[in-house]
Amino acid sequence: MSPETARRAVVLFLPRMTRTFHVCFYGGEPLLNFDLIRETVPFIRSLSRAAGRRPRFSLTTNGSLCTEEILGFLEKHRFSVVLSYDGHAQDVQRMPGSSGALRRLIARFVESGRVRLEVNSVFTPETVTGLFGSLRELVDRGVPSVRYSLSIIKPWREADLRKLSRELRQLRKFAAAAYGKTGTIPVQNFREDIPCRVRYCPAGRDRMAVDPDGRIWGCALFADWARDHGGAGAFRRFGFGTIERFAKSADSVYARVFPNYGRFSVDQYRTPSGPCFLCPRLKSCWVCPVNVGLAGGGLDEIPPSVCEIQKIKAGETDHLIQDLESA
Repeated sequence: MSPETARRAVVLFLPRMTRTFHVCFYGGEPLLNFDLIRETVPFIRSLSRAAGRRPRFSLTTNGSLCTEEILGFLEKHRFSVVLSYDGHAQDVQRMPGSSGALRRLIARFVESGRVRLEVNSVFTPETVTGLFGSLRELVDRGVPSVRYSLSIIKPWREADLRKLSRELRQLRKFAAAAYGKTGTIPVQNFREDIPCRVRYCPAGRDRMAVDPDGRIWGCALFADWARDHGGAGAFRRFGFGTIERFAKSADSVYARVFPNYGRFSVDQYRTPSGPCFLCPRLKSCWVCPVNVGLAGGGLDEIPPSVCEIQKIKAGETDHLIQDLESA
């Protein structure tokens, strides 16, 4: 993305922002274009100050390009950083030898305290046996918030699901013990999966994304999916057009496109065995529609193995609630 495109997006969206709003730099790897970030953040701050608004900044990165200059910038502007680090599988799934550098980076963030750090670790059927040990190590290293993600591009076999169940059982017991000591649950997944309401996709509701070409989407993930998998129809259904076009007729464009996002709530999903609204775990479940699409189905068609993963996760969350209530 060019600085000019970023500035046009800021000018378009700032009048529509709430008093406190969030700007996320997302990739790919956003630090490949650090010059853009370094130039855009002060621009946003300047316009926000004049408009009586307060921006907050976040960045999702694999950490490989973090220099002292970049770290100082992130600390100065109090960024929230989501660091992709796959724990015990880092050297297998990512660059061999990268785990040591990322551990040192994590230690720097934790010691500084000027960056709000969350570490996200991705696991596949082949690496899932490292899930509990990896997240426990991160918490022991002082990371305040950890998260696991499960790759669903490949189906999970029954044996893989059993391994996942064992790992999450250990993680749940660890999270309950940590809560007893600190009063907080360090695993973000457990905080989010507590049953409360039917979940919906927030794309286009409380967030918008601008891609490097200046096209507007309800979420950056839809931009990636449309480019690589969705075809021309995806651009028509989920794209709000260019910044210039959206600025001219925002209300009518939004009214036309948003309903295509609005259908992505878990009660409107389906599995091969039937509609999801019939499931007793409806309020404990959420799957990103883009991830479902990448798994080979439609954006609202849950593959059987993904449904089983959600049931395992919901079961452990139920047990965690019981553990905390009985403590």
